[in-house]
Amino acid sequence: AWLAGTACGCPHTPDPPAGGPVPRAGVIEACVLLEGCGYGSVDSFATALICADPYLGESYGLRGVLEGIRDCIVAAGAAAAPGMPPCNAVATCLNGGVPPGPCAGSSSRCEGDVVVGCAEGSETALDCAAAAQLCVASTPSTAECGVGSCSPGAYVPTCDGAVLQQCNANGVIATIDCAVQGLGCLAEAGTAYCGGTGAPCDTATFTGRCEDTHAVYCNQGFEADVDCATLIENYTCADLGAGAVSCLPAASDCTDIADDDCDGTDIVVCVDRRTWRFDCVALGFGGCVVINNLPYCQ
Repeated sequence: AWLAGTACGCPHTPDPPAGGPVPRAGVIEACVLLEGCGYGSVDSFATALICADPYLGESYGLRGVLEGIRDCIVAAGAAAAPGMPPCNAVATCLNGGVPPGPCAGSSSRCEGDVVVGCAEGSETALDCAAAAQLCVASTPSTAECGVGSCSPGAYVPTCDGAVLQQCNANGVIATIDCAVQGLGCLAEAGTAYCGGTGAPCDTATFTGRCEDTHAVYCNQGFEADVDCATLIENYTCADLGAGAVSCLPAASDCTDIADDDCDGTDIVVCVDRRTWRFDCVALGFGGCVVINNLPYCQ
């Protein structure tokens, strides 16, 4: 656990995260499989966090649940027979390990503490209880994991150690572990937020700096000292000039999505400025195809 500001806003230095940075190879392979099976990053809460969140939902207390889904998807690809895309198995992974039934639309609902949704014509299920959370129906057609319902604008955010508890725009009480981003939770009269845990500073005048892989900068009036290498795999501190620093990929194999392509039956993608290569045939697909300038296993 990380230590953070008390209710008076007094900062403390956090300990390193127990989970460490999320290994990227498995996440990227899972997303290659999801895209090959027609899933987009916004098809479900799980696919969004697996493919778009470098912390794999750890900030929201969902990393363990999502690691299980990721590993299930990767295992489905490894077990696929040549010419037999593992899409039925992938759909089962997204439905709590149970073969999904058909569905239509993109709405979601609560069944107990399970978020039941629909993605690409197949039911999905995310067990909030596995992350010690509840399923909360934020609208008649939308549900998500959280710890309760609330009224945006009226709810007072609070700190529990390094964990910020606040009301999101959907009216769901969400917990955010500030420590996952190398920050602490700071509380003051009527509000709370993630921020630095060091000495007081002035954002307007503080000059950020890199100390090896550490980014030192002013965040919410307190100095933050974040080790980029412990946040995201293969990241380091980058000096952006004019006193600004940021955590960015340490590699420079490639530039961005424009470098994604097919190489025979291999799909080649650029993520975090690193080149990743997967054999689509080994994953059960017929090969790699380029559609609208982007490669897919198909």
